[in-house]
Amino acid sequence: MKINKILFGATAMLSLGVLASCSNDEPAPSTGEQGGETRYMAVRIQSVPDLGSRAGDQSNEGDATFETGEGNESEIAAADLRFFFFDAAGNAYPVSEILYNGNTAAEGSNMVTPTDVEPTETNGKPDGSKKGILVLHIPEGKVATTPPAKVVCVANIDWATEAVNYENKKLSELEALTHSFPEDGITMDSKFAMTSSTYKETTDGNTVVNYTDITGKLKTEIADAENDPANIYLERLAVKIRPNAVNFTQEYKVMRSENGQLTEEEFEFNNNGTVTKLSVELDGWKPYNTVDKAYSLKSIDATWNTSTPFTGWNNADLHRCYWAQIPVNVNFENTEYSLADDEDFTTGNWYTYENTNLQSNTKMIVRGTVYATDDASKTPIDFVKWGGYFYTTEAFKTLVANDQNVDANTVTLIADATKANTYKVQVNGTDVPKYTGIYWWQNGVTSYVVDLKHLDTNESTAIVRNHIYDYTFNNVIGLGIPGNIPTPTEQTDTYLAAKIYVLNWRLVSKTITLE
Repeated sequence: MKINKILFGATAMLSLGVLASCSNDEPAPSTGEQGGETRYMAVRIQSVPDLGSRAGDQSNEGDATFETGEGNESEIAAADLRFFFFDAAGNAYPVSEILYNGNTAAEGSNMVTPTDVEPTETNGKPDGSKKGILVLHIPEGKVATTPPAKVVCVANIDWATEAVNYENKKLSELEALTHSFPEDGITMDSKFAMTSSTYKETTDGNTVVNYTDITGKLKTEIADAENDPANIYLERLAVKIRPNAVNFTQEYKVMRSENGQLTEEEFEFNNNGTVTKLSVELDGWKPYNTVDKAYSLKSIDATWNTSTPFTGWNNADLHRCYWAQIPVNVNFENTEYSLADDEDFTTGNWYTYENTNLQSNTKMIVRGTVYATDDASKTPIDFVKWGGYFYTTEAFKTLVANDQNVDANTVTLIADATKANTYKVQVNGTDVPKYTGIYWWQNGVTSYVVDLKHLDTNESTAIVRNHIYDYTFNNVIGLGIPGNIPTPTEQTDTYLAAKIYVLNWRLVSKTITLE
């Protein structure tokens, strides 16, 4: 396996110490005596704390394309990083003793925090990069009989409030934990929550791995730990939706599709016999039907195999799976909103959580403005469609006024509550039953709905963590939907060396036609 193709481009040296914290939930208590054994575990973190990585640094591994992070997408600071140790059965395993006023508490902690990070730039190759050392104090006699077997790493969450949910818990309890974004959402300036990657160990077995096996990694000497580190792989909880910026800088001629062929559509307004071609300029977009939380550790089904949920969904060599289960109690957000105001939509990236509910899938709503193709000023056309014909809104009101023998200024268009995105006519505030089912492109505003699809080999409408969904629009078919949709005692130490890799974003690129 070419490890350098899936790693971020900087190495961080960690000098790791013991977190002064305690919990009463788990595990088996330590003796509180000074006779524990110390071992060392070397830790080497591969991350990109703004050391030259940029979007566009891509690599391929088999059929997959990966992309390094940019800005804070890959940054990890020592204060934001925690290691959690477990025995082979997944029970919390105490690897430190907690001190209060110089006295050892009667309980140990399975959580360890690094005390320092010194990033060093690298091209992503782990060989030769510097290692930090994690000092582990293990109750006397347990190193030889029942040493810790597993470690889970979590980064960039609010430890002041969240530590109690992770420390001294069973691994199965961590698997049930969910994580929510900050109230103000997540941006490029945010800390990106990361956890140990989850995948199937073999394609024909039922072993789900969401930890690093540290069997044999605990050493009595630092040098020995450095020479045999444990590799830890992290993935972001976030999904990144990224429409190509060029989508919002160009003109799209409104096309029609007939027998698989695209041709420019022609429109006749006001039954005047004049043919008009229309164009659309995209203004922005917003995600639709996002979820409010995700499992902290990616959740996958142990019974899935190579063809379920789809071929190629799991790659143990790359410590990745490309599918996930979402919590049953998620709330679907943004199911109704307007793109009418500038602050309601964007032309940039958006971060959200994975959503693999195929019935309530996450979408993009793309807003555009319609104008005549030959209009150099690109003045939006305010128009309606009624009875299969197109009219400018002014001409349609005049048509209604003549039909009802009233002044045109008494004719209004009112949203029809019985059918979404349609309007009805009122004259002097009274409904005119003849004029219903009207589509109104008010000020030329229209919207296109894009189902976000996961992989080219799997057209499921879904999004999965640590993926970028990169969309380029090449055409628009039709006029879309009118309007705006929407942290020591004196003791001998134990060391364990570990390398930590932040798995690159997996890139899902698509070029599509809006319709």
